[in-house]
Amino acid sequence: MDTFRNVRWFNWYAILADFRKPQSIVAILAWIFSVYGTIWTIVESSGTHGSIQTVVIIGTISCAFAGSLILLLLSLRWPLLCRAVREYISINMLGNFDFNDCILVSCGPGGAFGVGIVSKALQSMNRKVPKSIVIDCEYTKPGEPTVASIISTSLDLSKENCLIIHTYLGTGGSLRALRKALNIPNAPVFCFVMSESLAKRNPAKYCLFVGSRSVLPWPQSETQK
Repeated sequence: MDTFRNVRWFNWYAILADFRKPQSIVAILAWIFSVYGTIWTIVESSGTHGSIQTVVIIGTISCAFAGSLILLLLSLRWPLLCRAVREYISINMLGNFDFNDCILVSCGPGGAFGVGIVSKALQSMNRKVPKSIVIDCEYTKPGEPTVASIISTSLDLSKENCLIIHTYLGTGGSLRALRKALNIPNAPVFCFVMSESLAKRNPAKYCLFVGSRSVLPWPQSETQK
């Protein structure tokens, strides 16, 4: 993975949106206490003396505000991901990859989403929308993907200008299967999210975010788990 400018605001959003992360929990607790403190200050300044009932009411309101923050973060995953992909392409890829006459290649349950988001991002920047190839990827066992057998053995993209779009790289198994099936061992990869363990092996030239896939708006397929 080459060194490119990160979309920093998306990195912060991804951390907050992953509710299993300590940083996310701390941020939510901080939000609750800040709302609680603000309401308590308003109550005290109005001359109302605190009571157990007042504490309970303020605590309930604060938790409700925290819940609204969580719902807001979840509801914004689609538009923020699309904006982040567009921004990443604009600052990191337009000057380093030739999108003219290229083919976007992807596989797996999120593959169609991936090439669709990239295509719309290019279209919004008045760029020619590339051709796309999306194939299925079946996981016979967790971590052991097999590219769908419907792929014709005569499909050889080795001489084409291909860009592999991967929405999530966990172990890299689906990427290896895709490269082998379509004979594109050296095609560059743009992944939206890559696991921290895989990032050490640098399988993708372009990567939007390293961390949890929870930032992606669609669920993980059961066979991948």
